Amino acid sequence: MIQRLLHSVTLLLPWFLVVSGYCQEQQTLQVGVHVDPPFIFKDASGYSGVSIDLWEHIASELDVSYEYVVYSDPVGLIRSL
Repeated sequence: MIQRLLHSVTLLLPWFLVVSGYCQEQQTLQVGVHVDPPFIFKDASGYSGVSIDLWEHIASELDVSYEYVVYSDPVGLIRSL
């Protein structure tokens, strides 16, 4: 589980560079998600989980507007980068 958490955090690190560019232009950032508990859950109210909580905290600190884009497989998520 620790390895999966580190993997999720490692995947988020490149976003810091991307987010800084979007913050300056005030665009809506598209954040790719792949349901993979306990990191990302999907329910009637939306998304939740460790990765979602982390991202939403980062986005609120940076005042970034974003939307989630769902990927059915993690390979597609990686390719979209």
